[in-house]
Amino acid sequence: MRIGILGTGTLAAALGEGWSRAGHEVAIGDRSRAGAEKLAARLGRGALALAPREAVGGRDAVLLAVPWDGVEDMLGLRARRTARSGGRR
Repeated sequence: MRIGILGTGTLAAALGEGWSRAGHEVAIGDRSRAGAEKLAARLGRGALALAPREAVGGRDAVLLAVPWDGVEDMLGLRARRTARSGGRR
């Protein structure tokens, strides 16, 4: 399964590690590229550090693992892309 994770905190790390160990392809997206790269390196097993939009595109499942006050911003990143593409994903 191809799983995208938005966020790099404790929840993202714990679930990402389990999914990665189980053989799933995990892509990490965060507002901070350095944070995404750090978590992807920690997960190993081919985990990818990508921009948030890239981390969710074409995935079978997406985990939104950000603090409540970051949800609107993170979802807004995806919404702006969808609006610019005329609704195409």
